[in-house]
Amino acid sequence: RQEARAGEEKAAKELQDHAAALREMAARHRDDIDDLRRSTARGQAAAEDGLQALAERHRELAEDHQHHRAATEEGLRAHGDRARESEEAHQRHWAGAEAQVRDLADRVKHQGAEQQRVAVEGEEGRR
Repeated sequence: RQEARAGEEKAAKELQDHAAALREMAARHRDDIDDLRRSTARGQAAAEDGLQALAERHRELAEDHQHHRAATEEGLRAHGDRARESEEAHQRHWAGAEAQVRDLADRVKHQGAEQQRVAVEGEEGRR
């Protein structure tokens, strides 16, 4: 009987030790799970912060692009306006130059006709 009692006590002690070891293991698992939850929460918060910063930077770049595009379009319009004005000035210059050439040709023609008339009158006067 004493051996049976000693065996039962030994088995009870082993069960108690095993239960204590399981409680310790469960506590460690709970701590690990809590650590993992905190780490996950920190990671998620960091990811959300990163996404928010990325979205803000994207908005800034979109605004910069819009300003650049508007400035480029304005520059192209201004360049087109200057080119048109330059072409118009060029056309006015050539129109003026052509008028001067025609006027000069008319004067030369008129002077030639006048000189010929004077020469003819001079010939007739000498006769």
